[in-house]
Amino acid sequence: MALVGILAVLILGALISLPVRRIHKQLPWYVGIVAVLTAIIMSFSLGNASSGTEKWFARFTSSWIPAIGSNFSLAIDGLSYIMILLTLVMGLVAIGFSERRENSSSFIFNSLFMLAGVVGIFMATDLFLFFFFWEMMLLPLYFLIISANKEGSDKAAFKFLIYTQGSGLIMLISLLALYFIHGNQTAIYSFAFEDLLNTQMSITTSMLVMSGFLLAFLVKLPVWPLHGWLPSAFKTAPAIAIFSGLLIKTGAYGIMRFAVPLFPEGSLIISPLMMILGVVTILYASFIAFSQNDIRVISAYSGISHMGFILIGIYAFNDLSWQGVGVQMIASSVGTASLILLGEIIHRRAGTYDIAHLGGIWTSNPNIAGIGTFFAMAALGLPGMANFIAEFLILAGAFQISVLSTVLASIGIVAAAAYSLRIIQKVFIGEEKICISIIDVTLREKAAVAVMMVLLLWIGFYPSMVTSRLEPFITRTLNFSPPETPGTEQGNVDEAQVKYSFQVIKK
Repeated sequence: MALVGILAVLILGALISLPVRRIHKQLPWYVGIVAVLTAIIMSFSLGNASSGTEKWFARFTSSWIPAIGSNFSLAIDGLSYIMILLTLVMGLVAIGFSERRENSSSFIFNSLFMLAGVVGIFMATDLFLFFFFWEMMLLPLYFLIISANKEGSDKAAFKFLIYTQGSGLIMLISLLALYFIHGNQTAIYSFAFEDLLNTQMSITTSMLVMSGFLLAFLVKLPVWPLHGWLPSAFKTAPAIAIFSGLLIKTGAYGIMRFAVPLFPEGSLIISPLMMILGVVTILYASFIAFSQNDIRVISAYSGISHMGFILIGIYAFNDLSWQGVGVQMIASSVGTASLILLGEIIHRRAGTYDIAHLGGIWTSNPNIAGIGTFFAMAALGLPGMANFIAEFLILAGAFQISVLSTVLASIGIVAAAAYSLRIIQKVFIGEEKICISIIDVTLREKAAVAVMMVLLLWIGFYPSMVTSRLEPFITRTLNFSPPETPGTEQGNVDEAQVKYSFQVIKK
């Protein structure tokens, strides 16, 4: 029931945030903070079980739509637990850092509903329920973007809707295809993940069905050339940028949780292509980030570059690389959000996000300069911070599979150092080009910054906190082999082949 309780707290908080505005204009903001804090506390209560070896250490199942074989089935393992905590902590930072505007009721309502959708994605083990939560998280963010009232917010919202809804529709078609294929084979029509794992398909069919899931996940990740919606969304508001950073982790989660286990043969076949796509994404996004002056856009392309590392790590099918992917999903969310917070802190005092118009902040406001330097060092992967250990694990695992991909991906680390040091040079060093307010960092800003710093250092020095919880999931997934399928003469890769392929890759 704790799983249902976490979702219920977020949804209830969203519903309460609307009427309480009549009592006080800023009360919805406090409702949002209390709701997310309560959900975090409830999530922590499940933490002790996450070190166990059982597949699921918390589960809830209830009949939902029996006519189509769909249950309200929730469960969490180590991967889900980490992602849920990340979502809620970053949601707390986004809401806490936001300005307590008079229209905060709609902001809190959409924010909490979106967080509930993201948390639901990480809990759902019924694929129809998973799709329900997938769509549930999109509309609130669309309304948040369009209500930001910033230049280009309408265009950003339209881009977001087209990219995400279009790819979501294709995923629904693939989901229904998988559902009917399994039903025709077994006479049992079910959306349960465990049932659909036993679906037998030819390689051609498997590749076609997998492509629909993969497209939706790659759009959400996003990777080049499906990234067009993200930079414009990052420019609307800091909270929206942080929420967008959370959404992109659902793409990586979807590949690891569903695409690879449901389609192991197809995943092996396309792994070289995915690693190439990851390398291209890293290099493209890193060099674009270096050429930008808007710190919000720099943070967006920095996040896209990190997604390239995640794609390489996933399709290396290696224990080390998958551990690195888990750490990178956290490091990227925190690191990207840190740059967003830095940009907003500076904007509130200088009135601009353009680093070319800044300079000399170290002299006028050393506290902000110190914060910014710390976050820039985290972005370039300084040893002792989360990005360093994440990228090291991914590249160490990928090196065993493709030396060339690893070497090319390493260029992205050099590019990250270049754009991070450029931020320090342009913003904090040199002569002051415009008047910067000497107003020190506020209490709410200090709280948000402190959370980011603690997470970056904690994971950087103690990554086993994450990797130990991921090990059971990684072992189960990479040791997975499909049920017996028709012979290879019909175009299939048989079970023995797939087992052998995974064993070779892991070695």
